[in-house]
Amino acid sequence: MVDLNKLAELSDLWGGSPVRVVGERCLNVRHRGRACRICVDACPAEAISIPRGAGAVDVAPIALDQNACVQCGLCLHACPTGVFVQANPPELKLPQVVARAPGQVIELACPRKKPADLSRVPDASVIQTPRCLAALSVPALLELVATGKTLWLNDSLCHACPIGRAQPAIQRAVTTANRWLRVMGHTPTIRSYLTTADELTDEPISRPVVRGDRPVMSRRDFFSSLTRLAGQTAASVVAESDLPLLDQASSPEESGERLPHHIPAQRQYLAYALRRLSPDPSASVPTAALPIADVIITDDCTACGLCARFCPTEAITFVSDDEYYVLYFSAALCLGEDCNLCIIACPTDAVRFGEKVQADELLSTQPRPVKAGSLAPCAQCGAPTAVASETDETGEIPLCHICRAQAEHPNLLSGLPG
Repeated sequence: MVDLNKLAELSDLWGGSPVRVVGERCLNVRHRGRACRICVDACPAEAISIPRGAGAVDVAPIALDQNACVQCGLCLHACPTGVFVQANPPELKLPQVVARAPGQVIELACPRKKPADLSRVPDASVIQTPRCLAALSVPALLELVATGKTLWLNDSLCHACPIGRAQPAIQRAVTTANRWLRVMGHTPTIRSYLTTADELTDEPISRPVVRGDRPVMSRRDFFSSLTRLAGQTAASVVAESDLPLLDQASSPEESGERLPHHIPAQRQYLAYALRRLSPDPSASVPTAALPIADVIITDDCTACGLCARFCPTEAITFVSDDEYYVLYFSAALCLGEDCNLCIIACPTDAVRFGEKVQADELLSTQPRPVKAGSLAPCAQCGAPTAVASETDETGEIPLCHICRAQAEHPNLLSGLPG
């Protein structure tokens, strides 16, 4: 159980605007079979909970205790669909400070470090972040090293912190960011005190300290940074306005779609950060341990369109008329195993994930067709249904997924999604 008095001290130290919950973005709202607990498990202050009965119309899917929240910033990027948003997070100015810091080695230390000037990183410039290091998302770390800097996160105080549970999340962010650097053709250049202690000096050395939320800029620097700042602020501005920075394909759904689509701000920030790394567009990126996927649709597909309907980002889109259908996929928008709704929602288990994605697909939202075929009325209910390739010659009339399930399980109660 966390100490509320110590949490209050952290909240006073870090400050910032309150974190807001946009409950309709929650994966549990979108599909009751998801049972996601990513945010609850991530929160080091135990300020997030899922109320009993969540999913009912009158019950919020996510509860955030503002009295317990310490504004650490972890939830802002832990949730894959952007349920938690904060106006003007203090990390927005950090890339400008890092870019102007002398030398190629940067140590980032949290505000609790005292004295802040002592560093064990050889030849490092010390920058004190506005709040917990857990606020640094993977895209933020990638942007900080995109200019060639080597980055050190000083997590040596995490064991004595009231929210020391955040340290594994810090390490996961470092590991994932380094994995991105590696698959994008760069040398991993992000370290932490607790995992790379053998590269530290035995005794700390006093160094000048710069505040991470107070960049010193000339007029020329100001104008040259506007383009970078526009992309970097996606994690805040887009979260509030829902204006996409990625060119999203037109939705095939009708305007009255009951499941709205949204591109999370962190997903847009990731796309921006990856572009800054200038990867080889022909490179093949393994999807293992990364929040991406290559969606594959098998011949078991009945063209029900449920994968597209439940996809929160429109990574999958479904287009059809009375005779033909096409399923399109955009890897740049797919949240991979952090989401899984396309796999969960498919009634015929026709959706699976591949092992690799081309780098150029992660840098552009231009979708590609992953499944197409002919349609025919279901033999029982008349709903448009995919015609299996092996039945084209026989002329066999197909069954939709609902009628197929009822035929295979005659006692099955109705209520399957349609």
